[in-house]
Amino acid sequence: MPVFKVSNENFTYEGTAFFRHDKLKATVKNMDDQIFQLIDNDHYLKLLPIPELSTTIGNVRSNVHMELDGKYSSISIKIDLNGRLEEYRGVKNILRNDELAILNKEIESYLEKQTTKLLKKNARVESGSSAIRKILTHPLYEANQ
Repeated sequence: MPVFKVSNENFTYEGTAFFRHDKLKATVKNMDDQIFQLIDNDHYLKLLPIPELSTTIGNVRSNVHMELDGKYSSISIKIDLNGRLEEYRGVKNILRNDELAILNKEIESYLEKQTTKLLKKNARVESGSSAIRKILTHPLYEANQ
C-alpha cells in the first residue's frame, strides 16, 4: 500500500507499506521501494538513481519470472531489467566498451544484492502483501503445467 506524507503545502509519496492482519509490519523507501515496484509486477520506472555507483538508469522496465520447485518449497526468481544509462558521474570512461561492460556488471551486482536484501527483509516481517505472496496466488501453476 502506498504511503504519503501530507503537510499544509505538500502531498508527497514516501514509499510502500506492508501489512499483515491489518497491522503495519514494515515500510520501504527509496531504492528498496523502487526495487519492490519492479518486482511486484512487470513495471516501469522513469528514473532509477543509483548514487552508490554515480549512475542513473532511465526508462527501466522489468520482466519478472518466478518458478516454484516441484515440492512448492522454494522459489526461483529471475528479474530482467532493461533501461538506458541516463547519467554517469564516475571515473570510468564509458565510451570504451570494456569499461562500460564493467559498469554494467557493477550495476547488475548492486541491484541483485539490494533485491536479495529486500526479499529477506520482507520474509522476516512476514508481510501478507508481499510480492512473493502475490505471485504465489497468481496462476503461476497453470503456466508451468
